[in-house]
Amino acid sequence: MNALRLWCGGVCAAAIAAAVIGFLAPRGNLRHTLRTVLVLFTLCALLLPLGSIPFSELFSALEPENFGAAEDYSKRILGDFTKTAAENLRNLAEKTLIEKGIPYRKIEVAADIDAEGCIEIKQILLVSGDPESALLGEAALSETLGIPVEVTYEGEASQFS
Repeated sequence: MNALRLWCGGVCAAAIAAAVIGFLAPRGNLRHTLRTVLVLFTLCALLLPLGSIPFSELFSALEPENFGAAEDYSKRILGDFTKTAAENLRNLAEKTLIEKGIPYRKIEVAADIDAEGCIEIKQILLVSGDPESALLGEAALSETLGIPVEVTYEGEASQFS
């Protein structure tokens, strides 16, 4: 940070010096030449310190051995998105059943990331207290969500659709 402060100070000092010299320069053809020299001087003051920057350090983040942290972060974010998608789907299923007046005991949504990195809904499980509610719930959820729903009632599991 100190190097940046020194560089900014040097550029400002060079610009002020160039402005003062340009202001004091005599009129005529020499003034135009002097202005060109002052512009080049200011550009050198601006760009010369860039030659001492260790570019290998700037681009070290792009080296393959440093990708691990980025991949871990990316996997964590995808996991969070997956949990959020599953929770939103569960909330939509609950809302659908409540609106249609269908009793249920529990709704579970299992989601995961597939090989292509997309969120995949593995299973939607509706636990109901009786076969009639299970059939009504399965039909309502399959229609609303557009995917098959696994239904369990009184300890038995069956796949409708």
